[in-house]
Amino acid sequence: MAKSTPVPVTDVPQNTREFLDQVLTDGRVLAVEVDDGRVAIVAPEWTGRTPRRRTTQGRAPRATPPECIEAALATAGAFADLDWDEALDELERMDKEVPPTPVIDEL
Repeated sequence: MAKSTPVPVTDVPQNTREFLDQVLTDGRVLAVEVDDGRVAIVAPEWTGRTPRRRTTQGRAPRATPPECIEAALATAGAFADLDWDEALDELERMDKEVPPTPVIDEL
């Protein structure tokens, strides 16, 4: 799970729908803490359905959060020192050594 941003319950707007729209739009994970120390994690989750696009007049579209950009660049950077010729040779070797998966005619 992504690192959460702590938010005191007093900072949560009275309009819950607006608060949830902000979470979904920004893609942030929030840890809402109530007065007695209990914490509720509020995070966006992909359900596999295409969300309806809501338009708000006068509001500019939100940019991709910097944390997401950093995570994407870090993932891409993990492959920077990979010897691609060696990796392709290894994949070809595995393709030849591993027997093919049998065809499933019926489930």
